[in-house]
Amino acid sequence: TDWDKAWSSYKTETRRKPLFNFNMEQYVSRKPIHRNFSVTEEVDEFRKSERATLDAWTDPKFTYAGFSVIVCLFVYMVINTPHA
Repeated sequence: TDWDKAWSSYKTETRRKPLFNFNMEQYVSRKPIHRNFSVTEEVDEFRKSERATLDAWTDPKFTYAGFSVIVCLFVYMVINTPHA
């Protein structure tokens, strides 16, 4: 095995994929399968609220905001350690 060639290809792969450059869209489907609901199910308030809640939780902006809040709290706790 040519280790120099393998190492150089590894370096270029890691340069192309930085730590925070990930795509969450590969894990979710934005085009759900159409289901034939009856009319009563389409106007059901519970299903409407459930759909709205799931849309909010799976929104990438919500995920990024939650991640940034967690990181900020972590940094805050590291910088402001509790006094004994």
